[in-house]
Amino acid sequence: MALNKGIYQAFEDVVGQDNISDDPAILDSYSYRWGPETGTFAQRFAAVILPKDTEEVQAIVKLCNRYGIQFKASSTGWGSMSNH
Repeated sequence: MALNKGIYQAFEDVVGQDNISDDPAILDSYSYRWGPETGTFAQRFAAVILPKDTEEVQAIVKLCNRYGIQFKASSTGWGSMSNH
C-alpha cells in the first residue's frame, strides 16, 4: 500500500525529507528479517520513517491513528539473540 502524497507530506513535515522514504530499495532493506529462516522478507512497508526523538515518535503515532494506518516500530534487528 502506497501512501498518498498528502499523508506522506504530513509525515515528512514531522521528520524532515531526509528521514522518510518510500523508495522500493529502502523499503526492501527494512523488510528483511533475520532469524531461523535467514533470507526471508516480510511484507513491504508503505514508508520507512526515522524519528530522532520521543516527540517525533508521538507525532508519527498520532498521524497513523488519524489516517487509520498500521505501524510497526522497528529497530536495527541486531539485538541479542539466544540459541536456546
